[in-house]
Amino acid sequence: MEFPSECSALRLLESNQYVKKYIEELENGEKINDRVQKSIENIVAVIGYEPDTFIVDKRYEAISAATQNCVKKEAINSEDISDKIDKVVTNKWFGIPIFALIMFSMYQISIIFGNGFLGAKVTFIFAALSNFLGTALVNIGAPKLLISFITNGLIGGVGSVLVFMPIILTMYFLMYILEDSGYMSRAAYVMDKLMSALGLHGKTAVSLILSSGCNISGIMSARTLESKKDRMIAILISPFMSCPARLVIYGVFVAAFFSTKKV
Repeated sequence: MEFPSECSALRLLESNQYVKKYIEELENGEKINDRVQKSIENIVAVIGYEPDTFIVDKRYEAISAATQNCVKKEAINSEDISDKIDKVVTNKWFGIPIFALIMFSMYQISIIFGNGFLGAKVTFIFAALSNFLGTALVNIGAPKLLISFITNGLIGGVGSVLVFMPIILTMYFLMYILEDSGYMSRAAYVMDKLMSALGLHGKTAVSLILSSGCNISGIMSARTLESKKDRMIAILISPFMSCPARLVIYGVFVAAFFSTKKV
């Protein structure tokens, strides 16, 4: 099956996998894909974002221009609740502050409830289990090496990993609420202009903000990104955000290498 050249060019700029696979099977397919990749890089350098978004905008502009003089629309004065919410959460002036407030609330709930409350319960359970098994092993005369392995190594190691589960589950629940309510799409729209200047998707802002509290939750939140490329970028840059655990290490380095106290 052959594709029209202009249609194929647009689909390649949109990174359409079906057309790319078809081009790869041609004799000079690798050369064509290389030129397409260079064209995409040039377009991004000129307009500041991916060509697929630009093509969609131009496509809707053409549709609007074509239907402007041949379609008559009845004036609708009533607005539903979704339209009213859009006017507020995507407002030019209030959009980013509302986004910051929602992200701060999600951050606080994940840390205070997920880590502080549920995490403390998990820690208490594993500590009690460790003390119970340690006492039981001592009473039956088990070797100290075996007692240390079970209480500190086995139970302590598993507990130190599972203590992160409450914060991740809490974050997932909050992310599900935001996705189901439709706010994540609105948040991407609000942050897209700012993040596009950095070559990132608007939803990447959520991963970076959550990573400032915990890199694990930031990386896990990258699942909300539709594109595999955007997900990989979010996953790779999230660990560069400084979480509270790293701040302690920074303090150690500052005290060790930048202290003004004379020895």
